[in-house]
Amino acid sequence: MDLYLIDSTIDELESGETTFINCERLASLYIIKEHFKKYPLVLRGLYDEVEEELNDIAPQYKQYCEIKRDYQLGKTTKEAVISSMKCVCKEIEEFINILYSSTDTPEEREELKQLINKIYNKSA
Repeated sequence: MDLYLIDSTIDELESGETTFINCERLASLYIIKEHFKKYPLVLRGLYDEVEEELNDIAPQYKQYCEIKRDYQLGKTTKEAVISSMKCVCKEIEEFINILYSSTDTPEEREELKQLINKIYNKSA
């Protein structure tokens, strides 16, 4: 569990019907959430890391697009474009690695493997 999932579940239960079971679940989630606050670096889950890696891709891609445009206008070199593309690829690789490491089931991992194979086979 991570804080994102806990908060999401709390919101769902708070907006739902007031039953003994829901109240019991909410009490448990409130306790767990307080425990997470005491140890945020250890227990925050992988969600923050996955989101952080995902957010690293966009700025690198934007920079790549700017460099690519400059190349097309004759303002920079092909080497600058390639270097920038390598940075984008590095960020995508880091995202896929952290996403893969946060999976729980073989089926999830298989989906990522199929995606990578699909991309590879299109380029071959």
